Amino acid sequence: MYIHLRNLSNMLKSKNALFTLTGLTFIVSVIIFSGILILNIPTDIQAHIYGLKVVIGHHRFPIPPLYYFLVYLFSGFSFDNIALSKSAIFLLSTSVAMKYYYSVKITEQLVENKKNPLLLNLLVWLLLFAAPVLKNYNNSEQMLTGTIPLNLWHNSTTIFLFPFALLLFYHSLLILKKPTIETKEIFLLLFLGLLNVLVKPSFLFAFLPSFIIMSFVIHGYQSQFFKSSLIIVFTIGLFVLIEYYTIYKMDILDSVRFKNDEKGIDIRPFFTMLYYCHNNIATLTLNTLMSLLFPFTYLALFYKEVKKNIDIQYTLWVFFFCLLIAVLVTEKGIWAYFGNFMWQLYIGNFLLFLIFVKYGYEKVKNVGLNNKSIIIIVAFSAHLLSGLIYIFKLFYLKKYC
Repeated sequence: MYIHLRNLSNMLKSKNALFTLTGLTFIVSVIIFSGILILNIPTDIQAHIYGLKVVIGHHRFPIPPLYYFLVYLFSGFSFDNIALSKSAIFLLSTSVAMKYYYSVKITEQLVENKKNPLLLNLLVWLLLFAAPVLKNYNNSEQMLTGTIPLNLWHNSTTIFLFPFALLLFYHSLLILKKPTIETKEIFLLLFLGLLNVLVKPSFLFAFLPSFIIMSFVIHGYQSQFFKSSLIIVFTIGLFVLIEYYTIYKMDILDSVRFKNDEKGIDIRPFFTMLYYCHNNIATLTLNTLMSLLFPFTYLALFYKEVKKNIDIQYTLWVFFFCLLIAVLVTEKGIWAYFGNFMWQLYIGNFLLFLIFVKYGYEKVKNVGLNNKSIIIIVAFSAHLLSGLIYIFKLFYLKKYC
């Protein structure tokens, strides 16, 4: 036992620490997702497998297609639940592992643009298990419902989307800091945008306006950079419109599952968020505060940094548009209660936490344990403790909400 622990310690101290923690993330994820399916805890993972079988049985294919296609492919094009479940576990565990890997890559290019120390990599790893601060640790009725989580273990398509969204954010942030955009970088962002469309377009609703705004702020509207960014935004936007047409006009999925239901997009401010908070504004307000305690704490203590920090500005714009879409937009008919315009908000929240974990680490490292440092650490620890309790309750209560 001692030898194994010493070997693990040596691996973490080596140059391969990132790959070691990425592999550990994969193993932990396999355990969590396997537990969910073996214990038959009702989640969207099983629902998406069932939906895939139903749609293929009607000689159609779900849109967006990439997650479903890969699940079907890695199952050996099987209709067997066990084969499809094993395929889903592999894909989702790989997604969480890559979510961690790209999270580290994002933090590495902030501040000093160099490899992270081991402690920061561990903090980013712990961030994978953080959750909104639970208002009542004994509450068995509601854990995530009505909050803004930064990690999900129940919705397969959003879990699968995370690394693709982070990769797009990472490369766009790198490019924003350059004086010009090269042609190969334009095609890179277009390719990553297309991948996001094929997985789930949610994050693009926030990325597109945020990227164009930051291009304007940093480089000006007359620059070659801004003109190139317009091409990127309009092209990816066209991809999204084409997918909108296939989903809402061609009825790829709804005609199979909800044949007579109204379909489309609607503007209904706070409808979805209030629905999940039992139409109680006070509950919504408290849930939001508990969901964003760590970012709010950092901003309250170091608000002056926002004006001069491109990383924080870009992340705040992304989160703002994630939140704006969640507040304003919903779907029509029965889909209005599915919260499908909330998913990007969870990715935006994760990015917010990720950026402030990096800068919070730098603050504590530079100034030591003063009052502000302790407040930051306590706020982050509250989210982490809540996340660990959530995972325990997920299995103990056999429900994810």
